[in-house]
Formats: sequence, C-alpha cells, structure tokens
Amino acid sequence: VRQAESSSDSVSRNASMPNARLLYLLEQKPQENQYVVNQLESYGYQVQSFVELAALQQAIERSQPAVLMIDMPPGSDLQPLLQTQAGLPKKTPCLFFAGDASFEHRLSAALMDADGYFVKPVDLVSLIDRIDTLVHRQENLPYRILIIDDDVFVTDFYGAVLKSAGMEVHTLQELPDIFDALA
Repeated sequence: VRQAESSSDSVSRNASMPNARLLYLLEQKPQENQYVVNQLESYGYQVQSFVELAALQQAIERSQPAVLMIDMPPGSDLQPLLQTQAGLPKKTPCLFFAGDASFEHRLSAALMDADGYFVKPVDLVSLIDRIDTLVHRQENLPYRILIIDDDVFVTDFYGAVLKSAGMEVHTLQELPDIFDALA
C-alpha cells in the first residue's frame, strides 16, 4: 500500500506500539524510489509513501512505523518532524537517502539523530540489513525452537516446558518433514 490515505489492520495500531513491518517514506519524487519500495515490499515490509511533511506527521500520530525513511534534499526543514518524534513514547529509527555524499549533508542527518545514511543509488542489501537490524532491535520476539525426535512423549514434554518459558516451539517426529517446518 503506497498511498497515505489508505488504511489497513496493520496500520490501525496505537502510536505507542510500532508495527514491525510498517515503513514510512518521505520523498519528493516517488517514482525515483519505486524500485526500493518494491524490494522492501518483497521482503514483507509495508511501505507508505508521503510527499508532504504534514501528511507524514498525521500518519505518525495515528500509527508509529517501525522505521522512517527520508529522501529529501539538504536544507529541508524537518523540524516539525523532529518535534513529532519527540512527542512519541518511543523514538522511531530514521534513515536518510541522498544523492549528496558530502560531509555537510551527512552531518545535518547526524544532527537530526539519523540511524543510517544511504547515498543514491541505494545499496538495497545494506538498506534491508539495516532495516532488519533496527526492526529486530525493537521487537521482543520469543526464541523459536524446533524439536525433532521420534518419541512423541519426548517432543511433547520438552515442547511444553519450553512453551511455558515463553518460547515458540514446533515439534517433529519425522526427519523428512524438516524442510517444510523450516520453510
């Protein structure tokens, strides 16, 4: 979903609970980032694009994203966005895209508390790795355990113990089923 006006179940969360798959992109020329957006969506992220800062601020107040990406030229006034961020219970990680690799532009991004800076054309592998790192840092995911044993009693017993400790457990009795379970 690329339109700021659209809503979905995943976007209707409270701003204090960021959606781990929701990314907001503030950009002046959406067509320039279409390839990046398509790649992020293929990795399971939901990207919403905004051209106007005011629309982005309203969206953040409704539903805090996991990561905020900004593709704006140097000297853009992002103070209102920083004020919106300051009013949230949890800081949203912020990544900057730019065609300018100059020290001054990097410094201005750092002064805005950026969590990453990517020079265009954006290295997608690095971008996705950075987003994954930021998203997983925010999530408190349970450990995921796969138990394989031909004895149903053993797998059920250990599975119950691990589940009671808050872990996500999957059990198998047949080794050939491992590839389906891992997928």
